[in-house]
Amino acid sequence: MVRLVPLVLLAALVGLAGFSARDATPPPLDRPALEALRDALAARARAWVDAGGPRREDGFVYAVDVAHLMEHAALAGDRPLYDRLRAFAAAHLVLDDPADPYTRGFVAWRAQPGTPPDASGTTEALRLARALWRGADAFDRPADRALARSILDGWRRHAYVDQGVWHVRNYFNLGTRAFANDSYLVDYDPDFVAEVAAATGDAALAEAARQSLELIEAARSPSGLLHTLVQPDLRTMYPEVPIRAFSPNDLIQLNNACFVAETVLHGAPAVADAALTFATARMRHLKRWYYGRTGEAATERDADLAVYSCFARLAARRGDPLTARRWVAAALPWWRTMVDDPVDRFYTLGETLLTLDHLLAPPPRG
Repeated sequence: MVRLVPLVLLAALVGLAGFSARDATPPPLDRPALEALRDALAARARAWVDAGGPRREDGFVYAVDVAHLMEHAALAGDRPLYDRLRAFAAAHLVLDDPADPYTRGFVAWRAQPGTPPDASGTTEALRLARALWRGADAFDRPADRALARSILDGWRRHAYVDQGVWHVRNYFNLGTRAFANDSYLVDYDPDFVAEVAAATGDAALAEAARQSLELIEAARSPSGLLHTLVQPDLRTMYPEVPIRAFSPNDLIQLNNACFVAETVLHGAPAVADAALTFATARMRHLKRWYYGRTGEAATERDADLAVYSCFARLAARRGDPLTARRWVAAALPWWRTMVDDPVDRFYTLGETLLTLDHLLAPPPRG
């Protein structure tokens, strides 16, 4: 059982959490308190893995959960946690069947030992490849860099051009041997793909990064949020309208918009800034869904912790410490309760740990 948060940590966090999101100047980050919180949450992650892996209530281990915790382990230098998750990913998530070379490098979106995988996942592939790439750097593992490249090759095989639009299909059904027709903006990561392309000189990856960036830049809604879905076959009905991306009924989920914004921090910083500005202006009453055209809330349902963690990380990575501190102050009450929360919320835990990793990272040189 994970121990309770120390009283000293609680006192420090309560002080920062008492800040109101409407205040102009939030208090400075208490690094020792945040480090202690990260240690407590990381201990919980390790306990879950020791107890059989980050298995959700349905019995499956989801690739996105494994990838988040692997990337955290790489950023935090936690080699034992990284190695255990990496072994599971290689054995159960990354497809490498000699009898099926076409699917080599595909990533199963979820796994249950003893159950054949049902479909690949492109969002999952990108996140796992990024975790492996970070692990290769952190722990000097060239094999992990090679595995990340194999996964990116599999990710590219999900892409093709339809109606003049380059897009990455969301999944490959391993039973029917057919790709899905739909594609989501979370199925792209221009910054990471460009990073790998630059490090390896891979021209095909560089082109994939360029096309991904162009697509996301075209997906910005009038409110500054990012649309959700890429569906090129709409052009057969609207041949004179340059539709690349849209959101059904103009509904945009804030968590998805934040994640996509994070993938273009370097390639299109103005796009990322627009999403961050939109959410920060509404921080006190943040909702889960908004209309892309007007920016009006489309639901009364409040945004969850994953949204606050994502925007805190986005602000920190953007080099905006004041805004990051505002988001941290808003998220801290939830982060505290996660330490002893009996519910296994692996996705939220991974998002929070990655945010704390970036908040506590040393400033870049130069």
